[in-house]
Amino acid sequence: MVSYNLNSFINGYISIMRNIFLLSSIGIAAMTYSNKYKEYKKHIQILSLLITIFSIVYGVISIIDSNKYIDYIEKQEDLPEINVMMLNQWKNYIKLSWIYIILISILAVIILKRRIFI
Repeated sequence: MVSYNLNSFINGYISIMRNIFLLSSIGIAAMTYSNKYKEYKKHIQILSLLITIFSIVYGVISIIDSNKYIDYIEKQEDLPEINVMMLNQWKNYIKLSWIYIILISILAVIILKRRIFI
């Protein structure tokens, strides 16, 4: 029987998602308030765009890596029933993460269109 530390995995994943929430919030907030800075408006808009893009890419990479790990764990024959149940819950977390990434992407495009390109 191989020992897997699934709690460490989910703790790491939740930490990554928390970082994505924080980064995307900073990026969106900076996009929103960039008009307040007259002299550095374009610089702040570009910086906020880069922060938001980094947040989105970081989220997509973590979701893909998490899916790979879950697929690997599911292939194990000696997996206890509790771990199977936990893996199904984690798949739901990943779906929620996709929804968040999509919403942030849409919001960033809307703000960019209204604030930067106009």
